[in-house]
Amino acid sequence: MYKKALSYMLALTCIYSSYNYQNNKIYNINNNSHVNNILTQHGAISNKPMKSAVNDNVITDISISDHGELFSLNGSGKLIIGKNVKSISSYVFCDRNITSIEVSKDNKYFKTVDGVLYNKKMTKLIYYPSLKKEDTFTISDKIKNIEEYAFNNNKFLKNISIGKNIKNISWTSFDGCKANFNVDKNSQYLESSNGILYTKGKETLIKYPALKEGAYIIPDSVKKIQYYALDNCTGLTELTLNENMEDNIFNMVYLNGCTSLERLHLPANLKHIEFDYADFDKDYYGGYNLRSLKEITISDENTEYATYNGALYSKNYEQLYFIPAGMDKLVIHENVQKINTFLCQNKFTEVKIPETNKNFVSYKGVLYDKDMSEIIIFPSIMTEYELPASVESISRIMNDFSNYPEAGIIYKYTQMAGNVTSFTVEKGNKLFSAQDGVLYNKEKTLLYIYPAQKEDKKFTIPKSVKSIPAEAFVDAHNLEEINFSNNIKRVYTVFEGCTSLKKVIFNEGTETVCVYGSTCKDTPLDIEEIYLPGTLSVIDTNNYGISKNVIFYGYKNTGDEQFATCSNMPINSAAEFIKQCGYKFKSLGTAPKAVSNTKYSKGKNTIKISWKTGSKSDGYVIYKEYNADLIAIKKINNSSKHSCTIKNNKLKGVKKLYIRPYKKINNIKVYGRRTKLTI
Repeated sequence: MYKKALSYMLALTCIYSSYNYQNNKIYNINNNSHVNNILTQHGAISNKPMKSAVNDNVITDISISDHGELFSLNGSGKLIIGKNVKSISSYVFCDRNITSIEVSKDNKYFKTVDGVLYNKKMTKLIYYPSLKKEDTFTISDKIKNIEEYAFNNNKFLKNISIGKNIKNISWTSFDGCKANFNVDKNSQYLESSNGILYTKGKETLIKYPALKEGAYIIPDSVKKIQYYALDNCTGLTELTLNENMEDNIFNMVYLNGCTSLERLHLPANLKHIEFDYADFDKDYYGGYNLRSLKEITISDENTEYATYNGALYSKNYEQLYFIPAGMDKLVIHENVQKINTFLCQNKFTEVKIPETNKNFVSYKGVLYDKDMSEIIIFPSIMTEYELPASVESISRIMNDFSNYPEAGIIYKYTQMAGNVTSFTVEKGNKLFSAQDGVLYNKEKTLLYIYPAQKEDKKFTIPKSVKSIPAEAFVDAHNLEEINFSNNIKRVYTVFEGCTSLKKVIFNEGTETVCVYGSTCKDTPLDIEEIYLPGTLSVIDTNNYGISKNVIFYGYKNTGDEQFATCSNMPINSAAEFIKQCGYKFKSLGTAPKAVSNTKYSKGKNTIKISWKTGSKSDGYVIYKEYNADLIAIKKINNSSKHSCTIKNNKLKGVKKLYIRPYKKINNIKVYGRRTKLTI
C-alpha cells in the first residue's frame, strides 16, 4: 500500500507542482508576454490571463516565491536563474524541456558548469538538462549528492561515470534516463556492473539502463529494487527475480513501460505481489504497458501464487491477478471466480474458458460474466463485433481518460477494442443500437464509440445525439472531418490518435466546447480548422495537444467563461481566450454586445425585467438557472423591445436570470455574452 500511495502522490505532485503552492506570495517573471499569471496561496487563479513564453529559446515563464524559491517554470529552452533565487522546489525539473542552465554570478546558492546546475559548494548535482545532447558525462569526485529528477528524461546520454564520493541518490534521480553507468572503483557507497547501478555490495538495484537489451537475472545479493530502477526499460526482454527480495514482496509497477519484456520469472518464496493501477501511464497498454509480455512463471513450491497458460493466479486458481497482454490466445483456468486484472489492449485472437466454470462464459471468442450482461475481456485483434442481446455493460471496450484540468493534462488509457471497424447489435438488446458501424444507446441520444478503424473520412453526428463521452473518437485515425450535432449542448472531446483530422465543426446550439488533442506534447495533432458556434458560452483547450497551425473560426463577443485550470475564470471573449492560448482566430462576424442596466420589478403574479441594449441586435433570449443548468424561458424576436414580463409560475425557486442578445449573421443566430440578473 505504501508503494501504491507513494506512486499516486508522486504523480499528482509532478502534475500539480506548477499550480499549487501554498503559504507564499508568488511572483511570475515573464519578460515577453502581455500575460501575468498570479496564483493565490490556495492554488486558485486570478482573473489575469496566462501565457507561457519563450524568447530567443530562453524560458521566461518562471514563478518564484517571496522567500526566493523557484517552484514553477513553463516553456522550452535555456533556463536563467537570477541572483535572488535561494532554493528550488523538489519537483520543478520533473518532465521539463531544458537545453542548458545559466546562473547569475551574484547568486550565492547555485552555480553552473557547462550548463549543468549545482549548489554553490559543488557538493550537489541538482539538474542535468533533459535536452543537453552530449552522450557522455562524468560526475566529479566533489559531488556527494544527486538530487531528485537530476537526470529526468534525458534521452541523449549513453554513459554516466560516477565519482567515488557520491553517497546519496534520490529514487527519482535517473527517472527516464537511458544511460549506462560506470562507478569509480574506490567508491564506498556505489558500484556498477555491466552498466547497471547498485549500492555497494549490490544490495539495492538503483537503475538498470533503459536501452540495455536482453535478459537480466537479478543477482542474489540484491534485496531491494529502487522504485524507478526498471521503469521504461525498453530493451529488457526477460527478467528473473532472486529469492532474497526484501520482505519477499514485488510490485508490478516496477516494470511499467518495459515494452519488450516477454518473460517474467518469479521466485518460489515470493509472498506478496502489489498491483498498483498504472493511472499515470500515458500509453496504458495491457497493464503497465507490458505489451510484449507472453509468459509469467513461478515455482510450484510457491505457497501464494500459481501460473496457468502464462497468466498469474492465486494458488487455488480462484483469482486471476495478471494476464500477459502479448499472448496470442488466452485460456482461463476453470476454477476462476474473480478476475483482478488491469488488462486493456492485448494481442488475443480469442478468449476461452471451460464450460464448467460457474462465473464466466466465452461466446464467439469474447469473455462475459455468466449471464452475458457484461463484457469482461475483449480480444483486441477482433475487427467486427456484434453485441449480444443480453449485454448491459460495455465499459471494458470503451476508452477512458484521467483528466487533470488544473494542469491542462489528460492521461490516456487505451482500452480493448482498438481494432474494431464496425459495431452491430443483436436484435432484442434493450440498451444499445448501432448505425453505420457506430455504437449508440437504444434511442441514439448517446454516441458511445466511433470505431477506431472505421474507414470513413467524414462523419456527421446524427441530430438525435445529445451527448458523447469525451473519448468516443479516440484513435479514429482515418477521420478527416467531424461535424457535431447542434443538439449537443456540452462537448468535452478528446481527439487523441485522430491523426488525419483536419476539420471540426461545432454547430449553433452547442454552449460548451472543451477540445483536447494529443496527450503527448511532442506530437500535437495537426488540425487545420475548428469552427465555434455563436451560442458558445464556455471554452477550453489543452495548450500543447493541438498544433499552433490550427485556425479557430468564430464570432467576436461570444463566450462567457473559461472552463479550465483551477476554477472557472472569466474572460472577455472566446476570441481573446483562443489568442491567449497561442492559436489563430478568424472572425466570422461580430456578435452583439451584452446588455446592461438590468432591472426587475415584481407584481402579484408576474415579474417584469428590463435592460439596455449593448449594440444592434435582432432579439433576445431570457434564461433561468435551474439545477446548475440554463433553460430558455422567453424568446423576444424584436430588437426594439428591451423588457418583458414573465409569469411567476415559471420562476419557482429561481434566483438568477440571464439575458442574452442575438443577431443573424449569414442566416445564423449568433449570440452575445449573457448578463446575469439576480432576483
